[in-house]
Amino acid sequence: MHAAIAGHIDAARLLLDEFADLSLLSCEGFSALDYAKQQNQSDVALVLETTHRERAEIKSSLMRSAAEGDVKMVEAAVRLHANIEVRDQDGNTPLLVAVVNNHEAILKLMLENVADVNAQNARGRTALSVASEKNQSAIAWTLLDCDAESDVADARGCTPLMYASEAGNDGIVKLLLDSGANINSTNDEGESALIKAVLNCHEHVVQILLAHGEGEDEYDDSECDSDSDEDDALNVDLPTNAGRTALIIAAQLGHADIVQVLLDTGASVDLADRRGWSSLFHAADQGHEHVVSLLLEYKADTSLHDEAGQTVLNVAEKSGRNRVLALLRAYQRERRENAAALLDAASNGRVDEVRTALATDYRIEVRDKDGCTALLLASRTGHEDVVRFLLNADAQVDAQNKLSVTPLLEAAYKGHAGVVRLLIFHGADVDKADDENSTALILAAQAGHEAVVRLLLQRGANINAQANGGETALHKAAQNGCLGIVSLLLACGAPVDTGDEERWTPLLYAAREGHHDVVRLLLEGGASVDARTRTGETALCKAAFEGHLEVINVLIEHNAAVNLANAKGWTPLLFATQSGHNAVVRLLLENNASFEE
Repeated sequence: MHAAIAGHIDAARLLLDEFADLSLLSCEGFSALDYAKQQNQSDVALVLETTHRERAEIKSSLMRSAAEGDVKMVEAAVRLHANIEVRDQDGNTPLLVAVVNNHEAILKLMLENVADVNAQNARGRTALSVASEKNQSAIAWTLLDCDAESDVADARGCTPLMYASEAGNDGIVKLLLDSGANINSTNDEGESALIKAVLNCHEHVVQILLAHGEGEDEYDDSECDSDSDEDDALNVDLPTNAGRTALIIAAQLGHADIVQVLLDTGASVDLADRRGWSSLFHAADQGHEHVVSLLLEYKADTSLHDEAGQTVLNVAEKSGRNRVLALLRAYQRERRENAAALLDAASNGRVDEVRTALATDYRIEVRDKDGCTALLLASRTGHEDVVRFLLNADAQVDAQNKLSVTPLLEAAYKGHAGVVRLLIFHGADVDKADDENSTALILAAQAGHEAVVRLLLQRGANINAQANGGETALHKAAQNGCLGIVSLLLACGAPVDTGDEERWTPLLYAAREGHHDVVRLLLEGGASVDARTRTGETALCKAAFEGHLEVINVLIEHNAAVNLANAKGWTPLLFATQSGHNAVVRLLLENNASFEE
């Protein structure tokens, strides 16, 4: 201002060359140009006006200079306090424009002047996003070093990692992953970085992503961070919005090498998209024989049905893929033969053959026509070594057949205590029931296997469980005269007078079947001697009808009412008379029985 007032044009020029601020005002509110005009310093005023115009042009040319890589012009604009966050019609800042045009020097100049490193243009793209797509490693490193956020998504939901993966820029991919980029982020279509790499057949990028996701980056010699969050692990089966996984896409496109890598990393071979098509469906439909063979090696399921009810064989046939069709048919034939061999070996206790069958075709849950697995068959026949092998190989311990029978139910009914013990040790549900609602305890009691009953009770089996007809384990044991089991159940607190659907108590069953020792034990255990069925018969009625003299003696000893009649008015004496049991008639008459109640 002093130079303007005094008319010192050379001094004014020197100050302007040092970017003196023309916008500054005095206390009176006047600029240097105002003072030059007031003092009629026309030469100085002209210099100031010319400089003001030139500076305005420099400021307005910042975007163009950044695009052209003109460092001097950009520096001048910055010194003149040009707005470094100015945007063009596409929403790009000078920093973004510099990256788009690969001008690293301009980028650094912008960053030195605190330009927004995470600024987004109209499409949501950041400088890091652009650099990742364009494989500008040095620029990407600079941006990350200046705190660029690695997971900023654009308007389509795409992150820098997705762009780098899509473009096959493996160096950038690794840089972003090492900077903490979210490996499982997805865009608006549900596509992850892995899927982007697969879609564009970038096998090396796929390998980097998979290695990083496993925490075993083969491209990094540094030690893994043992404290890394498990949530950062790559989800290799993450599907798109259409349900397509990386494996499905690779199979459809015929990328056999990528299919192999994905399968080796644990990709699920039978996951299906929204159409119900698994990787095998897509590979078969496109006629990719090598991929089909790979998938079959990893035990792809050929029995799956899509939403239209088609199998993969139907799809291959419709698409005219005859060679693929032949592959599939041969594979199915081989699997059927191996499944039959496995089931036969398990059923007959040939553990070495079971081991061989599973090594050839690891389908441990294959079933026969009745829905029985190898474990169920081995449990039925009591082959402990086979059962142990299958359980250690992770066979489903509670797998049910078509009648809902489990291995434990089979073993309990057959009395294979060692097998029962093994199954329970491996987590078998002791109270799981079949279609008749019979539990292992009920079946073991019914079949008279006391050791199994004891074992089940020790493992907490429900002593009060009832089958569909309402029978408990005590009912079954009493009916079949299993004295030891009845005694054991009573000692463990089994209710002695529980009635089934027809109100039959255990005593009624034992009396009808003539098990006098069981009748005595039940009565001594507090059973009601005159309990009645739904139609009114007592235990004495049942024993009289069947002619069980010893049972009648026990009942009378325990004060059974000899003249209680059923709903039709039949007394025990009438039952015995009608059945022709003379000895019973005499015994009843000796105890004051009559034909009427």
